[in-house]
Amino acid sequence: MLNIENQYRSLMRDILENGENKEDRTGTGTKSVFGRIIRHDMSAGFPLLTAKKISFNAARTELLWILQGRTDLKYLEDNGVNYWRPDYERSGRTDETLGPVYGKQWRDFEGQDQLYNLVYSIENDPSSRRLG
Repeated sequence: MLNIENQYRSLMRDILENGENKEDRTGTGTKSVFGRIIRHDMSAGFPLLTAKKISFNAARTELLWILQGRTDLKYLEDNGVNYWRPDYERSGRTDETLGPVYGKQWRDFEGQDQLYNLVYSIENDPSSRRLG
């Protein structure tokens, strides 16, 4: 995984050193470079950029849980992801859910399915800077 980390660091250095300043709607501005690509052979492992050791199966389970808009512990624990239980117990909840966490927010934020809206925008306005 060192290769993907080196590529990422190199890209960040390239953006900082050679990026073009661009205005944006917030007035903050960004630096960008055009057409850079990071390539990674997936047979070398999942390219997760973090300093922590991550279980791919747990990450996949959580991602599927989020994409489905779920908040229940049952799905996670049925699939071997048990590390949310202590947070649940500390929360004082008694409904076996984690409340309005990631999946709820992505799939139903004040009646808006943010994930659907993102996919729709990617398909219909792929160059928008508001994606993601």
